[in-house]
Order: sequence, then structure tokens, then C-alpha cells
Amino acid sequence: MEDPKKSFLHLYDHHASGLAAGTYEITVSQKIENEGSLEESSYQFTVGEELFQLTTNQIHSVYPAPNSAGSYAHHLPHILLNNSTLPWQASPGSSEKGDPFLFLLLFDESELSNLDVRTEINEQEKKTRTILTLPTALLSQFFIDGATKTPLKLSECLKTLRLLTHVRVLKEVNKNGVEEIMSRQACILGNRLPKAGSKSVVHLVSLVYTPEGDTFNFSSLHEREKVQLYSLYSYSFSTNGIDQKKDESDFHLGLSKLNVSVINTGTTAEKDTIAAKLMQEAFVPLNHHLRTGDQRYSLYRGPLVPPSSKETDLPLATSSDQLLRIEAETGILDTSYAAAWNLGRYLALNSRTLVKALVNWKRSHAHDVKQKRVHQLFEMASVHENLPIQQQLLNEESPSFELPGVVRQAIENCLKLAEVPMVYLVPDNKMLPKESLRFFKVDKSWTKALLNGVFEVGFAGLSAERDNALWNQFYTEKIKKENVYLGYIMRSQLLVDFPTVELIGLDKDKNIISPVRVLREGDMAMVLFNQTVAEVIFSMPDHSMHAGFEHRGNPSELVLVLKNPNKLEEVSNKTQTKDVSNVEVTFLSKSQGIIDIPKLAEKIPSHESASLGSAELAYHVLKKGTAFSFKFGKERSN
Repeated sequence: MEDPKKSFLHLYDHHASGLAAGTYEITVSQKIENEGSLEESSYQFTVGEELFQLTTNQIHSVYPAPNSAGSYAHHLPHILLNNSTLPWQASPGSSEKGDPFLFLLLFDESELSNLDVRTEINEQEKKTRTILTLPTALLSQFFIDGATKTPLKLSECLKTLRLLTHVRVLKEVNKNGVEEIMSRQACILGNRLPKAGSKSVVHLVSLVYTPEGDTFNFSSLHEREKVQLYSLYSYSFSTNGIDQKKDESDFHLGLSKLNVSVINTGTTAEKDTIAAKLMQEAFVPLNHHLRTGDQRYSLYRGPLVPPSSKETDLPLATSSDQLLRIEAETGILDTSYAAAWNLGRYLALNSRTLVKALVNWKRSHAHDVKQKRVHQLFEMASVHENLPIQQQLLNEESPSFELPGVVRQAIENCLKLAEVPMVYLVPDNKMLPKESLRFFKVDKSWTKALLNGVFEVGFAGLSAERDNALWNQFYTEKIKKENVYLGYIMRSQLLVDFPTVELIGLDKDKNIISPVRVLREGDMAMVLFNQTVAEVIFSMPDHSMHAGFEHRGNPSELVLVLKNPNKLEEVSNKTQTKDVSNVEVTFLSKSQGIIDIPKLAEKIPSHESASLGSAELAYHVLKKGTAFSFKFGKERSN
């Protein structure tokens, strides 16, 4: 097994764009000695700036997730932008170049009545702009203590903006030991904690121009009763009440509460009945309309079965009816493999390219059969020596007809259940209730029946014996050995709230096993491996970390736990910090949950420069990604 790539998250204070926003002109001229000069050529180009609106493509992710609910009371919201230079493409209206112009405002639901949000259309650019109008005091509280009632100081406001904006660069070390940049995003942190038991609304605002056409000015804000800002992006989320007994992240806590078992269709009070056994084996009774017009209940089981289930020996079938079976103990019709056969046929017929490849491949084999028959006839007549044409036929080697690439890809897709509809995988909601995880193995017999249905498309009319030989080239021994798939299927709100969670496995020696397929749709995920897995791991990658604090006893008394405190001891004298492992969080307004970011930064020793930058602050404030594991196949209920 190859070692997994090592990835590292690098933090930077800023990432300035190569050119400032504006219109530029390039002039090209050429002068040849003794020949004179050629005519100059020039052209103009424009470097744009996103001052008024962002599209969803420009946003990598936000935290907390939009419309989510969780334990966010000790976490700062943030937004990650795909363009790492965007926050520095302009500067706040009254500042020098090089300062970030974006700011993340968080409002509690009790404050929403003081806000006015409207949309206008810019006739010249044909773009919509969202305008946020709010009381000046409501904006000022994010920068100064509201009790002081003093005008905002530009220098203090810019210091807050700088410390809340940093760049995250994810790098991987390839097999040659060379670092490669995998992604680069700008991150804007908020400086206000969400209120427990309440809904919060977040606005990413621009501090360059006001909708009235003025340049934004911190120093003159106190002269206005209300202020208008451009809101580039907004979303909302809800925060649960604080549980003083627990200090776990919502991610870790949610996973610990999952209902975990092998896949089944529920339980019954009578454990030893035939019905209970069928449910344990993941069979589902479904309404079955017969060709005769009759209606009855039949059994169906998809490809996801309990790991202990036994395989069924299936013959090569030329129709789905040949794979109908009778369940021995109940006498009920089992349609599982017949349904898989039909589905394989439908999937193949849905691809014109695949049908054409299958037909041509079978025709080539049919032609080969006819050629060999002619050889046999001439050999039996013993006249081939007097017939030159026959001698030529006998000297020809039988061609080798390999499977076309599109057919090989179709086989691989079937083995990975790539195009199998969800209703075939999970035919009953009882198999996957909310907040549950189910382990399974893929039934080899089911995928064989699926491939059988694909194989029968474009049938060349060969004999049964020849058809079996052709099937053996289609469903080879190698494929039979590779057809060992297992995994788990999960349904949880965590998949919505934490879209960047990594889903991997470990073998018995703790080596990482990457899944061969991950299907994620909303709150559901199916993860497939093609080798034995001892544990399944859910981990939050470092590049998706969020900023947060911890409480010590009283939930209102928050501390920032510093990383690598031993390294900070040698520089702690710069700030006279007594405890270099924990720093008490300083608030502008504790009742409003607004943190005094510059004062917090002053308490943290810096070993990079005289004052702490946004990258160092982010290093300490960001919580490291966590991991949670389950033993494969081990049940647990809550």
C-alpha cells in the first residue's frame, strides 16, 4: 500500500493581488538597429474588483453551515473565499492601500427588526446589489465599547480588520518530496460569538463605498444615525443552548450519538420468527404486479447485505425470469436477482455507445466461431492440401478480441454500484433511519446478476456453450476476485453541517484505506471500499478548521488555549503573560458576545514579530480537526 500524501496547512497574514483594480494600457514597440522602428501597438485591459456582490462560485465555504443548528456558542463565524487576494483588492474608503475591506457582521434575531435589507438593480452593469441599512450604534459596537460613546478611531478599526483576515494555503508533499499547492483561500473571521438558544444572521459587508455614493469613513460614522453598507453575501444558522457538562464539538457529539448496526430492515418483538430472520437479512416485502394481472407480495433485497450473508450460486440467465427464486422457509417469491438483471439491461440500453460496443464485440466473436467451423470442415474432408485458399485459412491465427474500453468501464461501474438508483440500494426507509450508520457488504450474486443483464444486450445468437465461453471473457476470474466490496451507508444532519468531513478506513494494521466510491446526497452518504476494513474514520481536515474558545467552569468565562505553549515561554516577557497556555478572552461587550480582537492579540506572545499578525492569531484560535472512529460491523444503539 502506498503511503498517503502528507498535507500541511500554511497560514499567511495577507495575499496582495499583482495589480490593483483599474484600467491598464500596455504599449509594445520594437526597434531594429540600422533599420528604424516599427509602429507601436497598444491595448487596454481592466482589473476588476468585487465591491458589491459575490457569486456562490466565489465562496468556498462558510461556518457555521447555512441553515444549520448546532453548538456554536463558543465559535466565531467565518467565510472562506476561493480568490485569496479578494479582501485586499480594495481598501476601506478612508484608509491607505493594503488593508482588507471586507468585514463579517453577526446579528442576533432580536436585532433583526433594526435592520433593513433591500435589493437594487444597477442599470449600467445589470447586476443586483444588496443594501444593508442599520443603526450606526449597531455597527460601532463591533469596534468599540458601546458604553464609551466615543467616535471610532481609524487605526483601531483597521487593526481589527487586519487581524480578522488571513490566507489559508493547503500544500501536499508528493511522492518526490516536493510541495504542491492544492488550494488557496482567503478567510474572514467574525469577532462576535453567536447567542446560545437563538438564531443568527451573518452579513459579509464591503467597507469601500456606501450606497449613497460616498466613500466609507470610520471617523465620521458618529455623525450619522444610520449607515448603509453593501452586503456581498449573507446566511443564517441557529445555536443550541450551552451544555455546561460537555465541552465537545457538535461534530464529535453527533457521531457519538449515531445508531450503528449492520444493515437490516428493522426489528421485531419476536426474535426467532421467520419474519425476524428475513428482516435481519435486509429483505423487504414489496407489492408485485404479475404478468397475469395478479397482485401479490414478493421479497426483494438490494446489493447492500449484512457482512455475514451467504452468497447464492446463480446460473447465466438469458432472461430475468430465470433468476426468480422461491424463499425456502416461506414459499414467497424472491425477485432480488431478477430485478438486478432487469436493471443491468436498462442501464446498458440507456447508453448507445455501450450497446454499439457490446454488439460489435459479440459479432467479432461470432465471426471467429464461423471461421473455426470452416477450418474444422476442411480438416475433416482432408482436402486442404489441394486448396490454396484453405491453406491460407488454416495458417491464420485466431484473433484476440479484448473487451472494449467502454465495456470495461461499464463493468467497473456496476461493481461499484455507480449508476444504481437509491431505491434499489435502500428499498425501505426503515433500513436507514435518521441519525444512523449501517455496515454492509455488496452481494456478489446481485452484482453478477446486474452484469448478466448488461451482457445480454446485443445477443449474437450463439449456442449456449459458446455463450458461456463469451460470458467467461466478460465476467473474468480477475473480476470475480476483485468483486469484493464492503462499506457503510449513513444518514445524518452532520453530513450537511460539516460538508468537508473526510470519510476513510483503516485496515487491521492501522494503514489508511481510501474508499473507491463516495456517494453524498444531502444528509446521506454511502462509502465503498474494495478491501477488508477494520475501522471507519470520520475526520475534519485541518483546512476546514473553525475558530473557537473554551470555557473553564462558568460558560461565560472563556479562554483561548494556545498551541505549543513551551515555544511561547521564551517570548512571554514581551507581553508579561503569566500563563502562556491559556489566555482569557477580552470582550468589547460581554453581553453581546463581541470580542476585542486587538486586545486579545496583545495577550498572545508572538515569535514572528513585535506584534501578532492575523496568521499567528488564526494559528491559536483555529481548532484542530478532530476524528472519530467505529469498529467495522460492531453494533451500537442509543
